[in-house]
Amino acid sequence: MTNKIIPTVFALDTETFEKKLKILEFCENIHIDFMSGDFTPKATVNFSEMNSILKYPNKTFQVHLMAKNPIQYLNSIKFLNIKTVLIQEEVFETKDDLSNCIHQFKDEGIDVFVVLNPDTSYDRVKNFFDIIDGIMLMSVFPGAEGQPFIENTYNKIEELKSMIGDSFPIQIDGGVSDLNSELLIKSGANNLCVGSFVSSSKDPFSNYQKLVNLIK
Repeated sequence: MTNKIIPTVFALDTETFEKKLKILEFCENIHIDFMSGDFTPKATVNFSEMNSILKYPNKTFQVHLMAKNPIQYLNSIKFLNIKTVLIQEEVFETKDDLSNCIHQFKDEGIDVFVVLNPDTSYDRVKNFFDIIDGIMLMSVFPGAEGQPFIENTYNKIEELKSMIGDSFPIQIDGGVSDLNSELLIKSGANNLCVGSFVSSSKDPFSNYQKLVNLIK
């Protein structure tokens, strides 16, 4: 399984969204943060303001849906040709609700990762290991860019890896930098989402390349 650095576009307005997208033109894989304002205190740009990603048909986009009732965004995600959705486990009242959402996205050919907050137990998603395409562990609490990395994430990765082996990728999001990326991979992670360390740096490409080299 190939390890990946996936830079993040986190934007509260259209101008910032397009600016960061332009900054990340050198990346093949891009992660988009979407917050509707019902799961997190703030809201990001909405899907109608993301049309600029259609200018990049050769890039692979994924979107982290920090929102209640994520299936309501299915048609927008299909229109934008986004290949992977990452849905927060915590927004679902029952396991059946989560199961239905996963199946509805997958029936449309969209890969599904389930996202777990730092304080969410694996017990809540064990039943879905055979149908999902990956798990993303939050190493910060969703809602804002630039938060400090939660050190217990390493233990959570090792625990999950012992349960799933290489059956699907483990992705990490929050506070990823050159200080922790190598250890995250050694702990068992595969994909690292990187926000401010790349897109808000003075030399985004150099910082991106630094991380790529560290996780080889």
